[in-house]
Amino acid sequence: MPNHCTQRRVGMFAIHDTGVPVGSNHDYKTLIIIHGSVWHAGAFGKFVPLAEKNNTRLVLIDRRDYPGSTPLTDKERAMLTAAAEAEPAPEATENIKEYMKERTKEIFDCLYDFVKEEDIPDKSLILVGASLGAAWLISLLANGRSLFGTDETLLRRVRRLVVYNPSYHALGYAAPASSYSPRDDPSLTQGEADMRFQEWVSGYYSHGDSPFKPEFRNPLADSLPTIANVSPDEISAAMHAPPASVGGSDALLVKAGIKHGLFAALRDVALYPKACTIELRFMWGDHAVWEVPFGIASVREELAEAHKAATRRIRNITYMRLEGANACTHWDDPERALKALLTDAPDANPLQA
Repeated sequence: MPNHCTQRRVGMFAIHDTGVPVGSNHDYKTLIIIHGSVWHAGAFGKFVPLAEKNNTRLVLIDRRDYPGSTPLTDKERAMLTAAAEAEPAPEATENIKEYMKERTKEIFDCLYDFVKEEDIPDKSLILVGASLGAAWLISLLANGRSLFGTDETLLRRVRRLVVYNPSYHALGYAAPASSYSPRDDPSLTQGEADMRFQEWVSGYYSHGDSPFKPEFRNPLADSLPTIANVSPDEISAAMHAPPASVGGSDALLVKAGIKHGLFAALRDVALYPKACTIELRFMWGDHAVWEVPFGIASVREELAEAHKAATRRIRNITYMRLEGANACTHWDDPERALKALLTDAPDANPLQA
């Protein structure tokens, strides 16, 4: 992580904080990012030198089981493993929901303590969930009533929440027929699959006329995957593979969340709140690996149908499409990605974008 970013613990989490921008008159934006799987807070290190000139306080949170933060306890890991291995049943569903709620409460407590201790300005906080980190963002919204209660210490600081390049499974949708991932390829060994996955997930893809019929395997030949431009030193500073490996906490959560409908249940509550005005923005690169545009298209299709039916209250949803970008814009074009996260203006015609 660049030198002008301090690291400390808040609750169970290591956070990396650029601090209040020099010369700011308490009018800065606060951008807090919850990372995805494998690539931790270090993956957003290219934002650090850009924060101050964009009048932004950047805070990167390392989730539990990642360097600097508190590992899962044996009891917590056993609970997660049991849920991942259990057959679908009401008890198993409630167990994984409770597990996710507990982990979400930890994130909430970290955010609450940080904004209170640091006197973060009202309506300045943009909270981002990247890739699998989107699941924690959706869970914060879904569990909002029990977490926030009547205390507006955190709520009054929130400007919006941004789901950035989420995978379809983090949003609770089923994979399309004939989909592909190196991790599910029986012709590859575990080591080969892990290596191939990083090339595959960071590639650039043309998905044609419909994101529901995406390109599953073959990236654009004239665009190198992001991983090809990452040095060994940069990889060691930004990657931590164990949580995504077989038996790791992220891998187990994804398995249990899909099997027991956790992500779908969280999405349903988050998108259709009883009473909430917090904006939720979906931001993605339209040349990202298929899991991203397919997930976004699924959300947009669902919400378009919900608007037509007009039977449920729908959250304030906005969109931001990054044309020609892959799932790693924060690495390949950090200035563009940062400005897109900070801008208040969404796409003008999101359902046609």
